[in-house]
Amino acid sequence: MSGIAVITGTSGAIGSAIAKKFKAAGYVVCGIDLIENKLIDLDFFIKADLDLFAVNDVLREQVISTIKKWLGLNVIDVLVNNAAYQYVSLNHPISPLEFCKSCNVNLIAPYLLITNLLDCMAKKTGSIVNIGSVHAKLTKPGFVAYATTKAALSSLTKSLALDFGEKVR
Repeated sequence: MSGIAVITGTSGAIGSAIAKKFKAAGYVVCGIDLIENKLIDLDFFIKADLDLFAVNDVLREQVISTIKKWLGLNVIDVLVNNAAYQYVSLNHPISPLEFCKSCNVNLIAPYLLITNLLDCMAKKTGSIVNIGSVHAKLTKPGFVAYATTKAALSSLTKSLALDFGEKVR
């Protein structure tokens, strides 16, 4: 076994490819998503809506405690925040619900997973990978909510790297 990876968004194309690569490299993989992709050989799956995870304390505690219980005395070697919500619209103002969902899934859920699972990460060798997008720097019409949250995710990653120092990578 190479280690343990927790990956969000494993039912999508990118998330499933990431999970498959980790499995092929010998990792034990926990997937988190709205639906389970049965084509991926995950070791553990947690069905969770990351939009609700970001705002619902009860759901968040259930997901975090489920991960910790599954880990037992083991640690997370890699946390991959891959799940994303891409709302595209040229109609302004954008619905506050759509903008909030973009923020919840693309920014707040990764922050909450990172900070709530930090004590479960392998010390000094644990890695956190936040999947960004070209839209964080170079976007196109209609991607206001998505581009904004991906730019914020980039900033979050840099800021937490400073805050956590040598705790994880």
